[in-house]
Amino acid sequence: MFLIAFSIISWIIHTEISILVPNPYMDEVFHIPQTIKYLMGNFSWDPKITTPPGLYLFVLGFKSMLDFIQPFHQSFQLWFKMIDWHSPTTLRVINIIFGLLTMYLIQKIIKLNKNSHFEAFIISLFPISFFFNQLFYTDSGSTFFVMLSYYHARHQNYFTSAFASLISIWFRQNNVIWMVFIAIVSGIAVLNSKCHSRDWCQVLTPESFTHFLQLLKHFLFDLLAFLPHLIARLYPFLLNAVGFIVFVYWNGGVVLGDKSNHQMSPHIPQLFYFFSFTGLFAFFHLNPFKSLRILFAKLGHIRTWLIIGSIMAVMGLIVKNFTIGHPFLLADNRHVTFYIWKTFFKTSGVIRYCLIPFYLFAMYICLTALIKKKHFLWIIAYLMCLSLVLIPSPLIEFRYFIIPYLLFRLNINTQGTLALMAEGIIYGLVNAVVFGLFLYRPFQWPHEPGLQRFMW
Repeated sequence: MFLIAFSIISWIIHTEISILVPNPYMDEVFHIPQTIKYLMGNFSWDPKITTPPGLYLFVLGFKSMLDFIQPFHQSFQLWFKMIDWHSPTTLRVINIIFGLLTMYLIQKIIKLNKNSHFEAFIISLFPISFFFNQLFYTDSGSTFFVMLSYYHARHQNYFTSAFASLISIWFRQNNVIWMVFIAIVSGIAVLNSKCHSRDWCQVLTPESFTHFLQLLKHFLFDLLAFLPHLIARLYPFLLNAVGFIVFVYWNGGVVLGDKSNHQMSPHIPQLFYFFSFTGLFAFFHLNPFKSLRILFAKLGHIRTWLIIGSIMAVMGLIVKNFTIGHPFLLADNRHVTFYIWKTFFKTSGVIRYCLIPFYLFAMYICLTALIKKKHFLWIIAYLMCLSLVLIPSPLIEFRYFIIPYLLFRLNINTQGTLALMAEGIIYGLVNAVVFGLFLYRPFQWPHEPGLQRFMW
């Protein structure tokens, strides 16, 4: 039922976009012509495209499959002849299909714990991923194959999981980092099945830093003891990693094209932005008021003030020395991030420091939610991979938050039906505003012909 509801909502929006935005928009200007070239058998490369050709190859393979089936089904032939593979309307449907498949996967992942179809429906309306399901971008396919890999890893189908990860890397290069995360989590599960003296997959929070170091030492000993078995089970992930290293060496870097505008820079505040973003969208499942009460109860101790003060001082230094305003961010008023930057960062240098307590509290409630559900090794792996994905990127781009947000959201405790309904209302309102502005409030640039549209 919820899958049908999601399909209907997606199709209504798709129809409206097809009428009002019939031509390629924003990054579609690169992706759609490149796909058409592949469909015509022309595999020359547009040097402005930064991501691998996974999306274009998928469309080519999908069309080839339909070409093969078509002669055997008379009723199918008429429908197939009506498809215009050069049309943005047709190509955008591919990502709607990815969105539906991702919702089904989320439903299967949740079913392992909660068996909630309604929750899968709500999570699938997450505004960033839901918006880009409607355009011909690489994010929907990228997200689907990462979720597919994660799902199979949870079922200990490691070869299938690694294969899905490999495909995801062909959509976006930095998915190799989420492959590493999935491999680490899988390795912990394999280790847990062999090591009977400790349960590394239990919900475990170190009592102190000394206890944390002891646990880490024991884990490393167990890791070395069972290393041959781990390699035997997880070798497909290792082959993918070796292949990616070879690609980086051959390519001279991670990015395929437009390398001058996609240089890596240490952008540590990206973590602050992500946890603030996550704290807002997952608000109803994070028990923020309970966390506030616990925090206020501890404020009577000097030690608490010293810890908070020290952390905020470090965060202040990070904000001062590692905040980056990418030229793309400052020059393009079609994106949400432009207005956030203009309001909170560009106009006044003081505001960025005033946000530090909010950053800290968002990190606190997010990590507290993870600690209640996941073991400390899972959390370390997640934070490490999250940092590797976000920190090297100088550009603040909400699309980069999709996969880490979904992994976070799928691994915290849901706070009941009312919280899910509230989450759904927030998602619905945000989607209504963004799609409303995108579709019905276009604007023009004096220096460029055509309509511009507001988007994530």
